Amino acid sequence: MSGLSDEDAERLFCTLDRLKRAGLQDAALTGGVAIASHLARVTGLPGNRRLNDLDIVVAGADELSPKLADAFLVSHTHPDARPGRMLLQVVDPITALRVDIFGAYGDTLARSQTLIYRGDPVRLVSSSDLTARLAALLPDLGLGKPVPAKHARDFDALSAACPLDDAEAAWRDHRRQRHPEGFTEACQMVRELIGKREHLLVDAPALQGGRACPQCRESAVFKLARDEEIAVLLGYR
Repeated sequence: MSGLSDEDAERLFCTLDRLKRAGLQDAALTGGVAIASHLARVTGLPGNRRLNDLDIVVAGADELSPKLADAFLVSHTHPDARPGRMLLQVVDPITALRVDIFGAYGDTLARSQTLIYRGDPVRLVSSSDLTARLAALLPDLGLGKPVPAKHARDFDALSAACPLDDAEAAWRDHRRQRHPEGFTEACQMVRELIGKREHLLVDAPALQGGRACPQCRESAVFKLARDEEIAVLLGYR
């Protein structure tokens, strides 16, 4: 995958194959992997991102096959999560890769794009949806809340090459009530906030072992793995 080392690309495709075999079919890559791939396509540059985790979007909780619990370690399960929030987090015991699975906003999956990498189709959340999502997160700067600096960097790079018509449609799915109605206006607001509230752009904190999560709700299918087992696998201990 564009922007990844050969070793990380092998880990990525191994985990994707295992997810498909475990019943996760109607899904698209999002997050850092999708952003790096879109930027590499637009700029022609390979990029340089380390594969720390894998973010995936599905239509909803009904897409989560019970087979996932057999093939992966479950670290979080949020069956009642709202669209855009994490439904399930699992860890691949083969590749030691964390996988965060989110519910889709609106028509995000319908707008997804399929790229061919090494002869294999890879489905990605569109650059329009990725940009609209970032544009919906960054206004928190205006509320005095810290925001990961990578969101500002990715927004700046993606928005410059994002198709406006597609982005307007995506924005209608991702925007919150307090946000501007139009995507162009939203981008202008976000750029102004980035310039004025640069001190609130922070490095994202590294995840550590241990899990005290009030949102987790186990079921007969998705039972949480032991904290120690996950921490050791991910190198936290």
